[in-house]
Amino acid sequence: ALVVDNLTQQFDWDEKKQNYLLLAFNIGYTIGHIPGGLLSIKYGPRVLMIFCLLSSTILTAVSIAATSYFWLFFTLRALIGLSNGPLFAIIHQTIANYAPAEERTFLLLFTHTGTIISLVVTFPLGGYLVQYVPDGWKYIFYMTVVFGFISFILWTVFVYSEPEQNHWMSDEEKNYVVKSVYPNGKPPKKTISNIPFRRIFSSPHLYILSCAHFGKAFILYLNLFGVVKFLFSYYDLTRPMAGNLAVIPFLIDFVFQLIYPSFVKIMKNKGMKLTNIRRVNTFIGALGSSFFLLIAGFLPCTNISAGIIVLSLSLLFLPPYNAGYYTAIIEFAPQYSDINMAIINVSGSFSGVVQRYITALFVGNLSDIRLAYRYSFIMTAVISFSLSMIFVIFGTADLQPWAKSPNQNEITSAPKALENSSLESPTVEKNKE
Repeated sequence: ALVVDNLTQQFDWDEKKQNYLLLAFNIGYTIGHIPGGLLSIKYGPRVLMIFCLLSSTILTAVSIAATSYFWLFFTLRALIGLSNGPLFAIIHQTIANYAPAEERTFLLLFTHTGTIISLVVTFPLGGYLVQYVPDGWKYIFYMTVVFGFISFILWTVFVYSEPEQNHWMSDEEKNYVVKSVYPNGKPPKKTISNIPFRRIFSSPHLYILSCAHFGKAFILYLNLFGVVKFLFSYYDLTRPMAGNLAVIPFLIDFVFQLIYPSFVKIMKNKGMKLTNIRRVNTFIGALGSSFFLLIAGFLPCTNISAGIIVLSLSLLFLPPYNAGYYTAIIEFAPQYSDINMAIINVSGSFSGVVQRYITALFVGNLSDIRLAYRYSFIMTAVISFSLSMIFVIFGTADLQPWAKSPNQNEITSAPKALENSSLESPTVEKNKE
């Protein structure tokens, strides 16, 4: 959004072209989810992530030279989105492959902090570059290319689809992970031909999780796309100052992502059932993030401190969300985490498109900027909370019958699994926290 705003001034793009460019990434990103999930099954999470990171990095570098050609730039942005589409499906399946049940919440929330760190770097630095450096938008692209290439190198060197393949792990570590993740033995290889697509798409829990994901992503995208512009226009700040202040809510989110798994462990130690833990955390996340977002819409535009505090409190409640329904995406069908996350994330991507147009609708048609953001925040909070309640009432984290191994006789013992390295994704036969 920072780059598009800056390029708009340079190339005199109208509002329609701006929206096209902002939409381009989302179009590609949404299209890439399900094919990416299938490719993850066929080639393994490691290989697909290497391809995605390298291709998106190269496309970002090429797009720097394409800004003078609107439709070429649009196409490249869509292709970058396409190459990023499988990322969360890959991450979910990798965690399912490596994480013992008692460590799953922490590992999922910990990996989520990487996204937050990128925002913490991009918001203030991007605001400064756009405001004070000639052609500063180019340096935002350069920065993204560098980070993308570093991520590509790190993933290529250190990450493997399954622990049996990972030569950075000792035999003792591999044995611990394999026995923890597959307490009843490792199932046979998962292939595209033996995925129970009919059962997956007919499962009500897939759509319940999709509703919750739309709800959380609706608030997340509001902050990703709009927090800098909100601070810039609502509180009449400079872009660098808005970028610097926009970091604070995400820093709070970052810290709480690391702390919150301790609260989940307390719930587990008190004997709460796994499904109840996921429901309670989803309720806490939905209530807190929506409530404080509502308050933000009614604050005066003269009190920036109150605005930052309330926005920070809203994002403070995203970690409970992640410890709720988001972790349940792995737990209700670990063997198919990649394809399930790919399907569910379509709703999350669509929420970003809806969010952008809701904000544009109010800001573009109301002369009073305070009312525009107030209505936008109210609608976002109500929709987010309502959809999340569907999981709170009907959701589950229990292993589904169709997600179990189809033939118990084919299950491989844990020691033998260490001998037979598999490129495909495993299952968790019993899933307790």
